[in-house]
Amino acid sequence: MTIDVETTLRDTRYRLKKLGEGIENLVKSYSDVFNDLEIASQLHTIH
Repeated sequence: MTIDVETTLRDTRYRLKKLGEGIENLVKSYSDVFNDLEIASQLHTIH
């Protein structure tokens, strides 16, 4: 059984790219949530 190195590398690069995008989206979601919380706490402080 031979392993096609080219295909394996391409698959790995694709997975890493997808993983990177997932992490990027996750970080963006978290920062959006924290921004919302910060705005909410500022509004709460004003009233």
